[in-house]
Amino acid sequence: LRGNDVTVFDFTIASANNIEIKNLRLNATTTGITTDEGFNDFKLWDTTNNSVISSATDIASTTGQNVTITDVINFSAGQSKRFKVTVDVDADNDAGDDILVALLAWQSGDIRNLDNNTNVATSTIVPSGQVTGNVQDTVTPGLEVQLSGSPASDSFVKGATNVPFVGFSLRATSDDIKITSLKISASTTGATSTITTITSDLQSLALYDGATKVSDTKSLTGSALPGTATFSNLNYTIKKGETKTFTVKGNISAAATAQAVHFIYLAATTDITAVDSQSNSVTITGSTANSGATAAVTTLASGDVTVAMATQDGESKARLVIAGATEVLGKFRFTSANEAMTVNKLSILVTPTANDATATSTAVSDEVSVVKLYDGTTGAQIGNSSGYSIIGSGASSGIALVDSLGWALGKN
Repeated sequence: LRGNDVTVFDFTIASANNIEIKNLRLNATTTGITTDEGFNDFKLWDTTNNSVISSATDIASTTGQNVTITDVINFSAGQSKRFKVTVDVDADNDAGDDILVALLAWQSGDIRNLDNNTNVATSTIVPSGQVTGNVQDTVTPGLEVQLSGSPASDSFVKGATNVPFVGFSLRATSDDIKITSLKISASTTGATSTITTITSDLQSLALYDGATKVSDTKSLTGSALPGTATFSNLNYTIKKGETKTFTVKGNISAAATAQAVHFIYLAATTDITAVDSQSNSVTITGSTANSGATAAVTTLASGDVTVAMATQDGESKARLVIAGATEVLGKFRFTSANEAMTVNKLSILVTPTANDATATSTAVSDEVSVVKLYDGTTGAQIGNSSGYSIIGSGASSGIALVDSLGWALGKN
């Protein structure tokens, strides 16, 4: 719809002789068009040099319309040329209005052989009959908007950066679609629910295609909830039939309100501005993505680490160990919740019995003099390569003190 110079028929002519085509007869049949509708600026092109070789005709007939191209077209012996027919699709056309173009059968006198200065007999032309193209339907380019399944609701601590708040799934239909601007809205619930909370807590917002930033960085503004931010001058094109996801990412202020729940959404499909390949505005359909806070971010004061005994396996279960050998004494699972953490200090207690959780005598340090630490995921040793000595006396006997470990735990 509203497309200019849209190709509706494409064909090739090859000649064994030096010829000139004096008449090239086309027919255009339409269905569905009514008064003030049609396919305008119907013309023939030589695609070799991308030049128009005929005058323009408007196709407004509701049945069929013949168009005879009388501009002389010359061929050298052995030459092949490719042609196309284009039209402008009237803005009043409806979706489903169509056009079918055909190259009509050649008539006597249409083609002249320049080698012998005689008309080419129609019986020598292959094919001898009509060549019909494909039906070309009028379609309305559009953009479908939905909430992406990623990211899901999550929790982040104050001061977190590059936080993914929401994803918008965008699908181009019937044409390449260029998005020129997108306005987001943001609101908050939880500990406080004010425009001040949202505008101060969420900072440096931008749109991303995967890891690639595709917009300027914006701040939320407004005098009442929701806060808004408009990303303009996007110039982002989605190819026909393709789906792209815009993820809104940003930072959470180090002074953000703990337990506040923030969500970013599209308040209306009209908050997206987009055009088709002909720079015509397009229809935006779909949902007001995330207006129901399906994907929300909760702000936490800090993260934490929990430690539990890992599932026992052949190395860590109760068993006899060999004196003088390096043996696995235990495996523990460390879980970092809400943010990435670094473990720097540990106190590891080695006891002679399974149920004894207190420091013991020097007997332990005699039996286990050093402990070494390993990352169970990578198998690599962490901390001091020489290990950590068991304290042999005093209140801390039986304990290995680990300092400056620097062991990084990813979020969750």
